[in-house]
Amino acid sequence: MTPHLHSASRPLLSARARTLTSDSELVVDTRDMELTFSGRSAALLARVLDHLDGRRRIDEISAQLDLSENELRKTLQVLVDEDVMIDAGAVFDARSSQAFLDAYFAECRFLSNEIFAQPFWETLLSGRAERNLVLGWGIEFHHFVDAANEHMAVAVAQCRDGARTRAWLAKHYVEERDHGSIFLDGLAGTGLDRDLVRRAPPLPSTRALINYLTELASVDTIAYAGTFGVMQANREAMSRDALERLFTFLSGQYPFAARLFDAFREHALIDADLRHQHLILEEMLEDGKALPPDVVARPIDAARSVTEHFIMFFEGIHQYYSLAEAEVPRCAFDVRLVR
Repeated sequence: MTPHLHSASRPLLSARARTLTSDSELVVDTRDMELTFSGRSAALLARVLDHLDGRRRIDEISAQLDLSENELRKTLQVLVDEDVMIDAGAVFDARSSQAFLDAYFAECRFLSNEIFAQPFWETLLSGRAERNLVLGWGIEFHHFVDAANEHMAVAVAQCRDGARTRAWLAKHYVEERDHGSIFLDGLAGTGLDRDLVRRAPPLPSTRALINYLTELASVDTIAYAGTFGVMQANREAMSRDALERLFTFLSGQYPFAARLFDAFREHALIDADLRHQHLILEEMLEDGKALPPDVVARPIDAARSVTEHFIMFFEGIHQYYSLAEAEVPRCAFDVRLVR
């Protein structure tokens, strides 16, 4: 059932939405659909677009812009009904940890859709990706997965949330610590030199994602735990059969990378068997108590921020490895060669 917006709702517009305006109409385009607003609703929506960031309440927006709150709710409800917007305030309305988790996972699924709407995925799934782009994705994903030895290790060392939470973090780290080798083997199976892949510097956008997770892990355990909901957002949808279908399809589209897709499949199935879709955040909230508003904001803000970093991660891959002259793998800088 589609939730209904209310005064305390915090409308968050999808990053996939693009708006086009004319004298009398405003079109919201998400690639999947076009929603056309006209007359008063078009004028109203044009005024509030910059306020639909999930941080401000509807009553606050209407008061600030001197708008009818009722008319604003009705206009925005159209976007909610079409899954172009969510009420990001639902997590703050939660009166138990389970209600918070339900709202948290709903937002994580919404945020995950922003990641998978990136041009990289459209190119890959269309079968039109060039060799460099496919292998570049594998290389950057290897760097990301291997970086568990950075951010997960820091999360364990810097945890200040008790021995049980530290034990959960340590268990997760131990299970993930050597998964980078799975992708290294897969890349080697495509003909790439494993030592060159290992020494290749990550793209700046990949490094930014890793750095964000590492810095967050060092200062705020519950916020760090909040990032994993985005990474595991499709945990119900990605069954073993669905994973097999996806990677069989990709292997058929890009036979030169079949060994790499075997690595993706193996890693996904290992994670499923280890129940990594069950998050440490869920363990931390198992007492069922409601979270204070200041605590609620921390995992939510982290989920939104890591989404922005993942978007940059895939933008970086698409932009760099789509270049005909892109190095695959990238060459490590060696100061000894500088004259």
